[in-house]
Amino acid sequence: MTLDRFHSSDVHINENLDFSSLVSNPVLLKGLTESGYQRPSPIQLKTIPMGRLGLDMIAQAKSGTGKTVVFSVIAIESVLSQLPKDLLANNISSSSSGSGSKSQQQQQCPRAVIIAPTREIAVQIQDVIVNILQGGLNKLITCVAMIGGMPIQKDKENLKRCSIVVGTPGRVLSLVETGHLDTSHVRLFVMDEADKLMEDLYRDDVFKICKGLGSKKQVMAFSATYDDDLLAHLDRLVKNPVYVMLTNGTPELEGVLQFYKTVKLSQEQQASSVFMRQTHLMEAKFAELEGIFTHTPFYQAIVFLNHTRRATDLVKFLARRGWPAMHIASGISQVERLAVMEKARKFEIRVLVCSDLIARGIDIDRVNLVVNMDLPRDPETYLHRIGRTGRYGTTGLAVSIVDDTEVKTIEILKNDFSISLHELSADDKTYSDLGQQSKNGHHTRPLQIVADQEQFKLLEAARKDKEREIRDAGGKGALDDVESSHVAEFQQESLKKKRALDAAESKEQIATKRKESPTRKKRKLDRRMPLPLPSPVASEQPASVAEPPHKETWSPEGDIQHVVNGVDAVRTEEAAEETTESHDHYAGHNAWYPPAPDTTAFPYLNPYIPYAPPAYYRQSPSAYSHHVPYSHYYPYPQSYPPSTPFFPPDLPLFPNGPSFSSLFR
Repeated sequence: MTLDRFHSSDVHINENLDFSSLVSNPVLLKGLTESGYQRPSPIQLKTIPMGRLGLDMIAQAKSGTGKTVVFSVIAIESVLSQLPKDLLANNISSSSSGSGSKSQQQQQCPRAVIIAPTREIAVQIQDVIVNILQGGLNKLITCVAMIGGMPIQKDKENLKRCSIVVGTPGRVLSLVETGHLDTSHVRLFVMDEADKLMEDLYRDDVFKICKGLGSKKQVMAFSATYDDDLLAHLDRLVKNPVYVMLTNGTPELEGVLQFYKTVKLSQEQQASSVFMRQTHLMEAKFAELEGIFTHTPFYQAIVFLNHTRRATDLVKFLARRGWPAMHIASGISQVERLAVMEKARKFEIRVLVCSDLIARGIDIDRVNLVVNMDLPRDPETYLHRIGRTGRYGTTGLAVSIVDDTEVKTIEILKNDFSISLHELSADDKTYSDLGQQSKNGHHTRPLQIVADQEQFKLLEAARKDKEREIRDAGGKGALDDVESSHVAEFQQESLKKKRALDAAESKEQIATKRKESPTRKKRKLDRRMPLPLPSPVASEQPASVAEPPHKETWSPEGDIQHVVNGVDAVRTEEAAEETTESHDHYAGHNAWYPPAPDTTAFPYLNPYIPYAPPAYYRQSPSAYSHHVPYSHYYPYPQSYPPSTPFFPPDLPLFPNGPSFSSLFR
């Protein structure tokens, strides 16, 4: 933003111009200069003049090139154009006095509405506008963020003296529908991150807000990525727009160097269970992340995860190694989220761990390193993630730590979307390739503020003290032993739970259940076939003739020994035998045996659902897997093989990951 910084071609203009050629109000120009904006970027140069003329607009530019400043300046100019000229003249003359009259405060009512998909982006937009207004216009114009998770009563009070409303779709729509947001003076409607707002989650609310603001308004949409579906939706909101598209291909920032490194598991780890394989993979990625932080100089870093439950583990992992880190996710309260962002902006932490909640729009000036612990499921999100560094023409690094299943996604990004990704050597433990290429492709980017330089020295000193403490306590191996003990404790606890479940049934109950199972299974099979009428001859036969003999002898000690040895098969013989007999009339466990019409609990449904099993039909509890059985009104299997693996809720349901063709739609 300042002239003494290096600027890439993303924000460089050939014309020798500054904001004085775009903005006529001297107080507004003073606010821009004091905020650090001296020369406009290409998107600012092309869109601010047309926005000041009142034209509807659809604008596209790369992340971090100054789109927020564009609609902030246009919103301020729109409010100023509606105020009386004598009020503006009095404000300019009294800008140095520091006092505002009562009539000036009475002129403040909602005149511009800006919506953003996330609360953090809305708060950031408010900060940008407030900083620009500090030049002297804050006596005439007030900007307030109205977001979910905060008291709505406070928003209702703020609307009585607010000129620019910035908020999320849900909260703004609620204020519009209840009548607390007066739309009679609104002349500007702005959609930031329009591609996200046009998704199914927000689209209906955005259309209702736009309709509720009336027809006499200017509508503008801003985003870094557009597609045909998005433009089709925007055509219903923006009438006869002016298109400003500054990127033809992939909106990739030139100042961001992108790398990826593949982690490998040993053959023993690959042969382990799905849960343990995921655990080993997570540990390997954590170790790679520590190596990147140790050997790559950076000020602040943002680490992205797809699984929010791992964020807490990663923060603890980094804190034990001296890296001040915090995580932000949608599951925590809004007060905590705002507190985490405030600490990140004040340089009180070095690492911010998050999901895709802040993958868009968030601007933290000192962030020059972005790490993807998991790759996102679409290329747009990947570009938004790495756009958190290299802001406004500066430089930064983006490193993705991938496994064998994610290498396919890397190839798609490189080949189909022409993204410049460089592979790091798997044998390079000191990351010399990353450091050397960073020096060759980066310009020196020092901290601009003296307070930031002092804070960085303090954080680095604290980290080195922590490293010295770990080294004196026995080195890295001692710390790894502590972490491996946590995994061992988890495995031991899981085994205890499994033993407790099996010990709940006594030996007598198991023996009784085993003895009665052939008769019970025969009865269940008979229920699925037309029941013959009882004959006198059959009723006179002794019960021992009708009961089939046991296939094998069984002892409770053998079943208990399986659990003691840690074999993942509780009551394996019983479940396998019952599953086999339950499926001996058809091939494959995913097919239903059609029941007879006269045994169905609801015979009138047979013409519509011919394969519906009886409502009273139920498998034995031991035949179920860990999954909840499907409804018996639909032709889905209710029993599964006993070897079906168990997936914890924070791990993907695909052992080898989903097919790579479904990652980018």
